[in-house]
Amino acid sequence: LLAAAEEEIRRRGEAAALLAPASDSLFGYYAKRGYRTAFWLNVAVFDAAALPPCPREGGLAPCSAAEYTRLRDRALMGSGLYARWDEKAVAYALGALGEGGAARLALGDGEGAACWARTEEGVLVRELALAGIDVPSALALLHRSLGAASYRVRLAAGALPGAEAIPFGMVRWLIPQPPPEGPGYLALTLD
Repeated sequence: LLAAAEEEIRRRGEAAALLAPASDSLFGYYAKRGYRTAFWLNVAVFDAAALPPCPREGGLAPCSAAEYTRLRDRALMGSGLYARWDEKAVAYALGALGEGGAARLALGDGEGAACWARTEEGVLVRELALAGIDVPSALALLHRSLGAASYRVRLAAGALPGAEAIPFGMVRWLIPQPPPEGPGYLALTLD
């Protein structure tokens, strides 16, 4: 199955196959098949009571797949290894959220995109792609609309100083000379 998927990826002219293992034990399984860990995340839980007051000048609005793609690219294109999704892929991912949604966040000159799903524990923010907005302020904007007791947030590794980076995704290059890598970002997944 992996070989067939990789052949289809090559046929499409893509440079690499990416995946997010469903459990820690699968990292070793995929490593034996030529994949290597290249994507890490910081995961943090924010209690709603500890969030800063919601900025008055900030706004939150529904977000189309086209707008989400633009905001995501603006915020994340500079990361070392960015798993970019085109508008069609973003539309598919946003359509599969179940009890969740996507929003455009605005605060001063900053903007961003958030993708979330409600869980039994509160809200899982699958992706928070920010340009010029800090994480607590973005969560305060989300909280004004969602009103959950807590927010579990996935962020690019290094986004929270002192937070442990956990392995999240793997890459297998399908081109002879892969580009140089830096810290990788892969979060908008359907896990």
